[in-house]
Amino acid sequence: MANLGSEPSRQNTIPVHVNRFLEKLFKESKCLDLESLCIISEEQVWVVRVVVTVLNNDGGLTTCCSIAVLAALAHFKTPLVTLEEGEVIVHSIRERQPTPLSINHFPVALTYAICNDGESVILDPTEIEEKVSDGKLIIGMNHCREICALHFTGSKAVIDQSKVLAITHQVSSYAAGIVKKIRDAVEEDAQKR
Repeated sequence: MANLGSEPSRQNTIPVHVNRFLEKLFKESKCLDLESLCIISEEQVWVVRVVVTVLNNDGGLTTCCSIAVLAALAHFKTPLVTLEEGEVIVHSIRERQPTPLSINHFPVALTYAICNDGESVILDPTEIEEKVSDGKLIIGMNHCREICALHFTGSKAVIDQSKVLAITHQVSSYAAGIVKKIRDAVEEDAQKR
């Protein structure tokens, strides 16, 4: 990963933390309807795996990755499958329209840097702002204003309840806006095809 803190001789724990948070945000919150991935119950299923490659990290990595994952899931379609005499037939996209994934909710993560004992918070901090902050608060929220995941780091960071509530209120409007942009882009792409 390309960032100032990466040293070739040391193992970077950032990808591990981002991966864990994304698993909480998408997998554990049941973002996808898993039953819709079944071809034959208890025998054959579609396997969905999302791989995010980070080219540059200048902060807000979890936010960026969550948006990339959500956009990929919203855009992805599985080939249509039919059963004829117990045999599974996977149709090509030229034969039949593929099926979009059944998404239960659209979660997005937003990152805040906590500074000055919780007096100041910075939305979408840069890498340098993250390093000099007392801690980070990452909130994963869906378009229904439900908190899907929450992560707080920093041994020096202190933040009171009212500030967290104000932040979550702000996150809800940002998350709804991001989800709308993703849905609009996917719809626009579908109309072009």
